Amino acid sequence: MLENIRVKLSEIEVTPMQWLISLSGILMVRFFLEAITSPTSSGIIASDAPTLLHYFLFYLAVGLGLMLLLQFVIPTWKKALPVAILFVMTLTFIPPIIDWITSGGNGSTMAYLFESPSVMLHSFLTFFGPFVPAGITPGIRVELAVLILVVGVLVYLVRKSFIRAIITMIALYVIAFVAVSLPGVISVLSSPFGGGHVETHQFIQSSILRSSTLADNIHGTLRYGSLVRMLEIGFDFMIARIWFILGTVLTGVWFLTNFKRQTIAVLQNSRLGRSLHYTFMVLLGAFVAYHQAKFSMNWNDWLVMITLLASFYFSWMFAVCVNDIYDIDIDKVSNSDRPISAGNLSVSETKSAAFVFLTLSLIGAYLCGYYAFFCILAFTALYYIYSAPPVRLKRVPFLSVFIVGFCSLSVVMAGFFTFSTQKEVAVFPAALIVGIVVMFSLLPQVKDIKDIDGDRSSGIMTMPTIFGAVWGPRIVGILAALAYLIIPFLAGIPVLFLGAVVAAGATYWLAVRKPYHEGPIFIVYGLFVIFMAVILFA
Repeated sequence: MLENIRVKLSEIEVTPMQWLISLSGILMVRFFLEAITSPTSSGIIASDAPTLLHYFLFYLAVGLGLMLLLQFVIPTWKKALPVAILFVMTLTFIPPIIDWITSGGNGSTMAYLFESPSVMLHSFLTFFGPFVPAGITPGIRVELAVLILVVGVLVYLVRKSFIRAIITMIALYVIAFVAVSLPGVISVLSSPFGGGHVETHQFIQSSILRSSTLADNIHGTLRYGSLVRMLEIGFDFMIARIWFILGTVLTGVWFLTNFKRQTIAVLQNSRLGRSLHYTFMVLLGAFVAYHQAKFSMNWNDWLVMITLLASFYFSWMFAVCVNDIYDIDIDKVSNSDRPISAGNLSVSETKSAAFVFLTLSLIGAYLCGYYAFFCILAFTALYYIYSAPPVRLKRVPFLSVFIVGFCSLSVVMAGFFTFSTQKEVAVFPAALIVGIVVMFSLLPQVKDIKDIDGDRSSGIMTMPTIFGAVWGPRIVGILAALAYLIIPFLAGIPVLFLGAVVAAGATYWLAVRKPYHEGPIFIVYGLFVIFMAVILFA
């Protein structure tokens, strides 16, 4: 019977989108049940977006962790596990129902364990310790006991090993305990940096209140209703970022272990030079904000920075996938090594990757605050209308290059407004707006040189296709050189001319050199960025 179950689950075809939607549906039922059986501090039903996203990311990370654990322990179930985990997730319906019954209809408040290391050890050895008004409720304990027992029996029946089953059950209990004790675990890990000497509640509260990005969690025209509500929202965003980062890593590991060829093909298609460029743009925006107001960053703010960088990477990868889907004919001529053209990815696989990247980018952006979320929406929209029909602005001469410039501007603004203490548009330097748009409308045109044959065959009007194989690269080289030379003027730092002149000359030479190679131009850009950083931070 067990083998029949495995076969039937393996035969169910499920795409990443279907799996995520199904998981969302299951968890939404859990959230609804929990909302009416787990009283909040304010007494108001827990229905706000930060809370629901926090809960969703918690279960997503735990579910992925369980799936990878079972994949390692019972590899013969590898293909069946994604669907099996969805059925396992229905166990989350148990705690609210049991808590409602055992409390006589009043419900029990579910919460993380906020414990010191010594108390955590006692709780670990006693299956989450004594019952408290807010914590690991009877329903949660029953749920985890059932889950651990079911997994242990499954491993024993599949592997015929009692020891392996016991080890798996212990590993699952450790994972579950660390997950529900996350605040205490964070406090312990912060000990070498001066955080572990305080009580866990105090450490978590201080991490929220001293965060430079706390104001980003609500719109600038709004105010928190109370200190308690501010801490609740701040806690949801902070812990959700941890689960987002962990969930992202686990997602990558799962795809790499189950779809190695496709995953490597996608990662190799990241366009490393441009990925690093957007990383620099985020850091530039944050640096300008710091230059205006010397704010401090605690570990919570660094979580925001990591999440923001990851979100723009995912948004960029979504743009790459969309571009590859609609540039198949061009890539067959000019970029035969691209995944679809090379046969390493199908169009449907690329669409699935695009969905995953878009989902990750939007979730991560929201967790960074409303300003980052707005900027990433703009970045995503700009690149989409640049690449995808019916608009496909890359076909429109001159206008298309400004789209790329505005993409860079949106990234810089995300870094600036996420960390700036002032959220008014007027505080963002006007010279920086002009400089970013102009420079990154002129410089990126070098990418069109290698695509001249493919663009010409598809009717894409770029500088090289308009002016030909000889004058096209020359004009693009001149414009790229000007992009470097205007920086010292706009920045008002004459010493930057030393690097700008060298970068301008090298870029022009590389643009007109035969055969043309794009890589060295990105190396020149990277070296100029390093030079500029040394000048600015010296």
